[in-house]
Amino acid sequence: MSGITQPPWHILTDTDLVAALMDVIPHPIFFKDREGRYLGCNSHFCQMLGYGHDEVVGKTVFEIAPSNLAQVYHEADIKLMEAGGTQCYASSVKYGDGLTRRGVFFKSVFHDKDGMPAGLVGMFYPMEFMLHVIDM
Repeated sequence: MSGITQPPWHILTDTDLVAALMDVIPHPIFFKDREGRYLGCNSHFCQMLGYGHDEVVGKTVFEIAPSNLAQVYHEADIKLMEAGGTQCYASSVKYGDGLTRRGVFFKSVFHDKDGMPAGLVGMFYPMEFMLHVIDM
């Protein structure tokens, strides 16, 4: 068919579109490489943990979360990277204000151009947000 043009994929690398997309979602979002180092996150993730973006990127869960929770996240990440696909589980997060809160993690593996697992992307859905929605 003539008249069909390729999407302007350069917009993903030449703008802050991905960051804007992540920040418009009102939940903490993060992504990690296959070794478990954070490649990026949205502002809600930083606010939740009480860290700046530069304090998260390049770190592992063991460097930004209490060891007992970091172990839970790490084991879940290993299972997901081995199995592929998506994952959902309930857990807790220690917030930057010192309180530990419950919620649900949703994670998915992403792949490189050769189809090999390159890392994972995840979102934390806080329990208080669920309760807020129920009250609406």
